[in-house]
Amino acid sequence: MAINTNTAPYGSWKSPITANAVASGSSSVGMARVDQANPTRVYWIESRPQEGGRLVLLSKDVDDYSERTLRELTADSKWNVRTAVHEYGGGAYAVYGGLVVFSNWSDQGVYLVDTNKHDAVPMRIGEQNDKLRYA
Repeated sequence: MAINTNTAPYGSWKSPITANAVASGSSSVGMARVDQANPTRVYWIESRPQEGGRLVLLSKDVDDYSERTLRELTADSKWNVRTAVHEYGGGAYAVYGGLVVFSNWSDQGVYLVDTNKHDAVPMRIGEQNDKLRYA
């Protein structure tokens, strides 16, 4: 049985595996936080390559290994928990007592979501000013 081979210059060969195919298959988790007022609850950011790299905020009870207490706090595609400020440290979100404050990528606004309410919806806090950045 003969194997077909083609010789191509370095870096010019065609591959059936694209960068998009590789990146879209894996999401990552980061920026984990424990609510100091409620240490049985953990929060984290998950990247969603299949959604254009959107960052989603999730939370879960640490003592429950099932999916029952898993909550996707920014499920709507309009939310992307990121900030444009990176030079000064900080982060895209903070949590205390079930209250989560986060920065949304599209408008760099600051939003509050009360996770003590099961169907809580993020609401804008602070003024809208394109010259301001929050971290």
